[in-house]
Amino acid sequence: MVADFCNFMQLLKLHGQADPTILSWIEKKSDKYTSPPIQNEIIQIMALGILTRKVAHSVLEDAFFTIMVDETTDVSNREQVVLVLRHVDSELNVQENFIGLYVVPSIDAQTITNVIKDTLLRMILQLSKCRGQCYDGASNMSGTKRGVATNITAEEPRAIYTHCYGYALNLAVGDTIRGSKVMRDSLDALHEISKLVKFSPKRDGQFEELRMEMSPDTPRFRVLCPTRWTVRAECLKSVLDNYSVLQKLWDTTYETTRDTETRARIVGAKSQMVAFDFLYGVTLGYELLKHSDNLSKALQYKDMSASEGHDLAHVTVSTLSKLRTDDAYHQFWGSIDTKLDNVDVNEPTLPQGCKLPKRYETGDADYEYPNSPKDLYRQQYFEALDMAINCIQDRFDQPGFRLYTRLQDSLLKSVVEDPTAADDIQHVMEVYKGDINEVAFGTQVDSLRTLL
Repeated sequence: MVADFCNFMQLLKLHGQADPTILSWIEKKSDKYTSPPIQNEIIQIMALGILTRKVAHSVLEDAFFTIMVDETTDVSNREQVVLVLRHVDSELNVQENFIGLYVVPSIDAQTITNVIKDTLLRMILQLSKCRGQCYDGASNMSGTKRGVATNITAEEPRAIYTHCYGYALNLAVGDTIRGSKVMRDSLDALHEISKLVKFSPKRDGQFEELRMEMSPDTPRFRVLCPTRWTVRAECLKSVLDNYSVLQKLWDTTYETTRDTETRARIVGAKSQMVAFDFLYGVTLGYELLKHSDNLSKALQYKDMSASEGHDLAHVTVSTLSKLRTDDAYHQFWGSIDTKLDNVDVNEPTLPQGCKLPKRYETGDADYEYPNSPKDLYRQQYFEALDMAINCIQDRFDQPGFRLYTRLQDSLLKSVVEDPTAADDIQHVMEVYKGDINEVAFGTQVDSLRTLL
């Protein structure tokens, strides 16, 4: 607070060089209105002025808007709600306006609903003009009985709820990683390696020295993000490129480290990187996450339409499906074989065959064992791909996405005279009853078709 006050006074003196009346004002003994409470009040008045005059006026001119809300806990352990309004202006430019950050006693559905309605009331915006809601998939936000989306839809049925693209993808990738034991164990070990390297300036410096000496053309080590699944491919790539450098780092730092706990963590990291499962899990994770990272970046464009986002998800699914072939697996296994020639990693081995207990046996067929390590890891490869494909399809197959796609397609199909356009138009008319004049819409489509 003291530092902020000093900065405020210095800024006033700086502006006083161009306006002497400011200097004479701050030299007054009283009634200067520069105390911290007055500063906060002035900032609040300015914020409300911008909010109610500029943003609210802009949204009112554009008629319709979408509500985007997220909740989080700050460093002081206080629940906060972030509110953003999204709308399209008269020139078809997408506008996203940050409205506020509100401290709430609870993040239950009714409290967040009250925050949304109160904010709209202060901005003189009607909920009847809301045509979209975008939240995460938490039960308090998207619950079908008492969620925020359900509460808003009960008052305005045309406010269609969609699960945030990025969050849906993040959950899909997280489900995939957790469902694959070899990838889950590898990323857990990699998280510990990230802490050992980047949380110690000394070890980070030693790593850079070794990298410049052994492999100067490889990228630097990237920290594994602990919260987001869709920004991890670069970290996995940096581990694969610097595998020998990291193994050399453990030998170097173990000799110079005196702390018993740290030495134990270094030994654990070294033993993990010697195991074939770790190398296999990191390589498989990179092959999957590089595609999800690419999709995540594409979905972050604010002018991305619902139909485009849905199509991009299907493109990613198609790309992953092409990897689900024997030829693709042979190529993948060959890349790991090549890597084994250059790093200190144990050769893959088959576990000891163990017959299932009789209570788990079904049928009279003989129990089959994999004939080679390649066959054993082939099963994990295909299982991971299947989980990634199914998770992305499930997360992106939402009613809101489908409705927005039909809304967009109704216009495009009408222009090219697609026979299925009538069904899409009828469905859109039923959902957005009162928003679209059916006669005027048909006339404008005819004109657009002629123009094109």
